[in-house]
Amino acid sequence: MTDAKGKALKQGTVIRGGSLIRIAGVIAAWEKGAKRGVSLWPDAVRVIKLSEGFDANAAFGAAEDGFDADEYEPNTSFGDDDASDTPADDGETPAGDDAYSL
Repeated sequence: MTDAKGKALKQGTVIRGGSLIRIAGVIAAWEKGAKRGVSLWPDAVRVIKLSEGFDANAAFGAAEDGFDADEYEPNTSFGDDDASDTPADDGETPAGDDAYSL
């Protein structure tokens, strides 16, 4: 890893989100049966601008409409064998249990 002028970075330099970097290497798309993916093999990293801090909230810009954590009640009954939680088999997927439905 090098700085913008090509000099090696000092030991302990932390590259945080918000830094501007260039990466040299190989990107390869692959497919094996029904599985597809992308493999990344970086060979070199050049730091153009080093960010000293990172505000995760500012990274996405202004707040958006959509999911609101205050309105969500997580399902914490995993592994609970209580039969009263079992939905009737009416062919419909119950609300909240469709995370893997396609």
